[in-house]
Order: sequence, then C-alpha cells, then structure tokens
Amino acid sequence: ELANCELRASATGFHSDVLTLFARDSFSGSTNGGDIVVQRLTKVDGMTISAATYKAPKDARKAYEKGLEASKNRDDAAARQQFEKAVRIYPKFTHAWFQLGKILQKQNEKTAARAAYTQATNLDAKFLPPYLSLSYFACDAHDWPELLSLTDHILALDPLNYARVKGYILDLDSFDYAEAYFYNAIAN
Repeated sequence: ELANCELRASATGFHSDVLTLFARDSFSGSTNGGDIVVQRLTKVDGMTISAATYKAPKDARKAYEKGLEASKNRDDAAARQQFEKAVRIYPKFTHAWFQLGKILQKQNEKTAARAAYTQATNLDAKFLPPYLSLSYFACDAHDWPELLSLTDHILALDPLNYARVKGYILDLDSFDYAEAYFYNAIAN
C-alpha cells in the first residue's frame, strides 16, 4: 500500500531528506522507515526566538509568566489581570499583548481583543500569531481586502512553499500555516 509513497519531515529552518517507502518490509506488522536527516537552512525571518520577551523588565516577565500559568489553569480573570499588568509595566511586550488578545477574545470582547492583537503587530511585524487572529476577525466581518493583506503577510514569511511539495508533509512547526492558506483562499 505504501509502495509509491515518500516520507519527509518539515520543520521551519530545515530541509529534509526524502525516504522512499518502496522497498520496505511490511510483513512483520511494523515498518522501520529509517532515519530522516534534516539540515539547517539559512536563518528564517520571523521564525527565530524573539528577544523581546527577554528585554522586558523582570516585573513584566514575572506577570507574563503568571498570566501564562493562569491561562493554562483556565483562570481567565487572573490571566487577563497579569497580562494587563505586564503590558502596563512594559508597553512594548509583544507576546503579552498577544496573550491578552487571546483572553479578551475568549471573553467575547472583540474590539479590545482586536486592539491588543493590532498592538502586537505594530510592535513586531514578524511575530505572526496575532496576524492569524486578526485574520479570523477580518473573515468574520467579510473584510476580504483586509483578510488578503493579513494572510499575504503571513504567507510571505512561510519558509515552506507548499506548492512545490508533492505528497504528504509532517510539519513540526508550532505555527499553523494551513489556516493562513485557508483564509487566504477565502479572501481570494
């Protein structure tokens, strides 16, 4: 069944070897495909760790971490309070603005959530998660030009051009480009 399949990995900033499954023994019930070697490409814009979190003062980072913990524990009120504290202490805290937007969106405060996401994009145009969140709002409002602009920005930074890949892709990147492609298709 797998005779015509290839196996490859996809991770931001890496190029994968391709394993052909043609001559693999599958009679034993399990198949060892072997090792897939990935090689680092050049630096990928927008997909490196942001130093912005580490630039934040200690009190802002502490509030941010408490907000993440509260969010993990589903205590949205405490999370919101901590993220608001983090951005009050350090207004350039991109990740805190994004997390605040997520909490506000969860609490159905769309205008405030959109403002928080927009603030995050104004601070760091290469931090893509708020662009995807804003894409949701643009799609919901049927604002096709805005949706196209937001998703074009995301896809311009996509290190893997899916149009050139044939077959299945195992994408290990935590950011979901598939949703951006979906929104982009709707906008078009």
